[in-house]
Amino acid sequence: MAVIVDDCCISGARVRRFLADLPFERLILGFLFAVPETLRGILAQDQRVSKCVSAFELTDRAPEMFDDPSQYGAWQTRWRERLPERYFIGFPERIYLPWSEPDFLQWNVESGEIEPGWRTAPPSACLKNWAALDLPPKVVDKPAYRLGDHIAYRILDDEIQLLHQGDGRIYSLKHTARDMWRALVGYGDLRAAVEHMRTRYEASYDVLFYPGPGWSSHTCAWPSLDP
Repeated sequence: MAVIVDDCCISGARVRRFLADLPFERLILGFLFAVPETLRGILAQDQRVSKCVSAFELTDRAPEMFDDPSQYGAWQTRWRERLPERYFIGFPERIYLPWSEPDFLQWNVESGEIEPGWRTAPPSACLKNWAALDLPPKVVDKPAYRLGDHIAYRILDDEIQLLHQGDGRIYSLKHTARDMWRALVGYGDLRAAVEHMRTRYEASYDVLFYPGPGWSSHTCAWPSLDP
């Protein structure tokens, strides 16, 4: 018999893949956070699992998204076809831990493909999200910038999208804007972000801080960053 412990169990897809490679005939699964429907699905579908428990239960909020219960059922059916390995199809309470934030997916109606969902944990408070920024490590004594609580984001292949959760507006950052945002959010410090951009693009301070015609560098404090 083996006892398996993990931090969270949302859809159970990761658990299903993990259990498929285990040679044990009896299993006990324990989680810090889990969706009760997922645990029941694991118990029903894997006879080797004798117990499946969690310290905290996550409530499915997906039914609240639909006025008609039949819409909720149809939504679940569509997602089961897209992701058949999942024990649970829903939208539970969002959580994040200092080391990780569970992955969520969403459907792109225009492309007809599954895309990464929004992340809400600031990279400064979650190691997994910080690692996704793909920045060189740097120690900053007193970070001055932090992702706002009202902002969710997702990192795609060639852009970063920001979602204002208050009014639903979405902003797209590409190229240098994408890289500058990553550096500011990752380091929380303007000087560290600037030094990263200088290294990445081999650019001078004059190039990095030039905002456009009609602006004079003598009217702002940017030159003080120059060593």
